[in-house]
Amino acid sequence: MSKRILALATLALLCLCAEGAVVFKNGLKTVATAGTAVPLAAVSTTAKWATIQALSTNTGTVCFGGAPVASTRSGTCLTAGLAAPLNEYPGQTYDLGTILLDSTVSGEGASYTYVY
Repeated sequence: MSKRILALATLALLCLCAEGAVVFKNGLKTVATAGTAVPLAAVSTTAKWATIQALSTNTGTVCFGGAPVASTRSGTCLTAGLAAPLNEYPGQTYDLGTILLDSTVSGEGASYTYVY
């Protein structure tokens, strides 16, 4: 690669970072006791958008949403491997610490990927 092309590529990358490059993060949450909802994130976690996916090893159903959420089909419910997006809304963010997760089977849960 020529020095000029490398310099242009580096400049483009610096410009992208200066404008706020997209940063992906992820997490995993399990429900210790079925029927007892837990926060998706342990602390307040701001996200522009996120995807929540039931673990592929789950044998039951996981449900997520605001209070009250329950594994008895309250909120958005997913079976093993299924995912649901939390879409981006211009100017709005999600706090993943306020989203609750519950499961029909103790020890099962969901993974999540988000952009902040």
